[in-house]
Amino acid sequence: MNLKMAPSGTTRTKRYRRFNSRALAIPRFCIQRMMLKPLVWSLTSVRVQSESDVNKMPLPFIVVANHASHLDTPLVIGALPRRLSRYLAAGAAADYFFEVRWRKWLTSLVFNTFPVDRTGNRSHSGVSRELLRRGVPLLIFPEGGRSASGRIGSFKPGAAALAITCDVPCLPVAIVGAHEAMPRGKNWPVRGRPPIVVSIGSPVRAEPDETAGAFTQRLAEEIRRLHARSDSSGDSNSRVVRGDQMTAVKHMKWWGWGDEGVSFEYRNKPEFAPFVQKAVGLDVTTPPVPPLSFDELEVPAPRIGEQLQEQLTDILGAEHVHTDKMSRVVHTLGKGIRDLLRIRSSDLNRCPDVVVYPADEEQVRLVVEAAVEADAVVIPFGGGSNISGSLEPPPEEQRVVISLDLGRMNQVLEIDENSGLARIQAGAQGPDLERALAARGWTIGHFPDSFAHSTLGGWIATRSSGMQSDKYGDIADIVRGLRLVRSGGTVALRPLPSTSTGPSIREMILGSEGRLGVITEATVNVHRIPPVRKVLAYLFPSWDAGLAAMREISESDASPSVTRVSDAPETAFSFATRTASKGLKSASTKALTKVLTMRGWDLDQLCLSFIGYEGSESHVKYEKKLVKRIVSKHGGMYIGEGPGALYDQKKFDTPYIRDFLLDRGAAADVSETAAPWSKLRHLYDTTMAAAHSAYDDLGVRGWIMCHLSHSYHSGACLYFTFAFVHGDEPLKQYDHVKSAIQQAFIDAGGTLSHHHAVGVEHAPWLTDDISEEGVSLMRGLFESADPRRNFNPDKIIPRS
Repeated sequence: MNLKMAPSGTTRTKRYRRFNSRALAIPRFCIQRMMLKPLVWSLTSVRVQSESDVNKMPLPFIVVANHASHLDTPLVIGALPRRLSRYLAAGAAADYFFEVRWRKWLTSLVFNTFPVDRTGNRSHSGVSRELLRRGVPLLIFPEGGRSASGRIGSFKPGAAALAITCDVPCLPVAIVGAHEAMPRGKNWPVRGRPPIVVSIGSPVRAEPDETAGAFTQRLAEEIRRLHARSDSSGDSNSRVVRGDQMTAVKHMKWWGWGDEGVSFEYRNKPEFAPFVQKAVGLDVTTPPVPPLSFDELEVPAPRIGEQLQEQLTDILGAEHVHTDKMSRVVHTLGKGIRDLLRIRSSDLNRCPDVVVYPADEEQVRLVVEAAVEADAVVIPFGGGSNISGSLEPPPEEQRVVISLDLGRMNQVLEIDENSGLARIQAGAQGPDLERALAARGWTIGHFPDSFAHSTLGGWIATRSSGMQSDKYGDIADIVRGLRLVRSGGTVALRPLPSTSTGPSIREMILGSEGRLGVITEATVNVHRIPPVRKVLAYLFPSWDAGLAAMREISESDASPSVTRVSDAPETAFSFATRTASKGLKSASTKALTKVLTMRGWDLDQLCLSFIGYEGSESHVKYEKKLVKRIVSKHGGMYIGEGPGALYDQKKFDTPYIRDFLLDRGAAADVSETAAPWSKLRHLYDTTMAAAHSAYDDLGVRGWIMCHLSHSYHSGACLYFTFAFVHGDEPLKQYDHVKSAIQQAFIDAGGTLSHHHAVGVEHAPWLTDDISEEGVSLMRGLFESADPRRNFNPDKIIPRS
């Protein structure tokens, strides 16, 4: 081995002695093999599979694994043969596990942990190299932290660089199901012994002259391959939502956002409670009021007749036709604040009468034919994440309502590698389709806030936009072909790069919210996973400076994947959600504050920005240089990769904060718009003033904040978040604030929504947005395509 490190004396020897101490290996063996492994294996159903005889693995080596749960380390240790795990040292976050004495002692004893810096300082530099020099194998999670969604994130190059420097092999390990068994925020596995697969690959070595970035990419692809193979061959029960009778399809909890057992935790964020108290006058330390129990809900009885139910059963099988209360409630509403306020008060005017789960397009066609023949209503359902009222049956609807859940139709059907196109079924949720694409080295590049719980079909039906749309485009740019089942036939659009075939049928279907039929599949642009992906953080002295910089970046030769800048209120909120900082991390924060003060910056006007880069090492380096010049020109400064990496890891967690506030009597929601660059500042000022005026009308202390989230040649999207403590009439108060914000968008030259669709929530402003004649054209389309109003009626344009 080409190990270039050398001992540095008695002190260094003592520091590393514990890692391969036989005396400590004995109690560690007892804890790991006689206590921890039996416990984890009894609470979950673990299956270990290996592609090679790992007993022949030479020492030392580096285990490289994906990371989505606190179960991952004991799972890896328990899955490896004793010879390999005896002295295995697990990398652990230095800023968390090594700053509290008892936690450091306990994890060192049980998992033989060594410190890993993830905050940018290098106080523990060289530890991992020295351990390998001493023959100690390492366990490293290259993502840098647990995935919030269970999706495999981008890999940092540290493990690959270490393997190259020390000339040791890497052992790739994919862990499937640990996130579902014990997700972030949960301290104990869920009930029912959820299935987990630990898939061990063959040892991988760096090729001669291979860069750390290239080797990292190769390791990531291997782990994604193992993960996809294990996921597709595993027990399908891992996808069942426990506690209801639904088909084995993933759904969110009925009363709030996301996975059961995952919630926002404020107690490790010392600035959060004071911030909320100041912003909206809410004491978050008061005990929460939990939602109603499911048994307390008043669920209307299903209205489906025996004949139609028998028809649907004949088409799909009894196990895929459901009329139980849980299935119907989950499919009644989306996840907007109005939806959650209503369901928490048992305000369910009209529920679907039956929920069906077709397996393919032919079954969709047969269900649609049966529904139209019976004059029933069909509402397509993807992940249930919509926040504009696009899923709810009309309250006065007397006909049978069928919720058509596409969750079983979740496969990547084919990839045209020469054209960069993938054909994917509409029910594929974000993490699943990305995992399947990544197994072959591809990505769709579409990551909306709802990514973990939304589907391709839902993205198309609502004209979704992703966080990386600056590079990959909105879903309207990504979709090239699609199939739509209607009454009497199927629209089939081939995946062509461009056409001149009259008014675009593709554009008519995009954003149609189920009014024209059921989208069953789409062919989309896909791209090779870039070897380098970074999200860097910057600070600007003011909102104007940040906006100007984003505009100039959009005009430059740089093409970042993300251009995001928060206003001062949102920056303050971001800082308030940080975990407690200690040691060097705390010192770095204080030093930065001092530097900004010396520069004369007003710390209350700071604006935090995240800019993403993807591509080859040379391309990313070039773009970073271009952006740095523009940021500096507008008075901004680069503050490192640490905040950007943290944003990248936690970007899908924000909706959980809304549930946390709801439990304590506060309503929080979002509204977003888009406008030309020349109107953005006026739009921002108008909207902020309208919201504060609405709060004054209600006599409440409210909060509103904003960020620029997507940049285009001619303009950008502004994304507003607002919150207030509600009284006894929360929906009435919410409507007052929401209406003021939406009207401000129109008055200041913005659109009613950039990517959250129309539904019923935004329909009152449609005429102002597209004109009376525009609405007339759209109404004509819906009435001619669906004269009996069988497909998701009253969405976008209500019945006149």
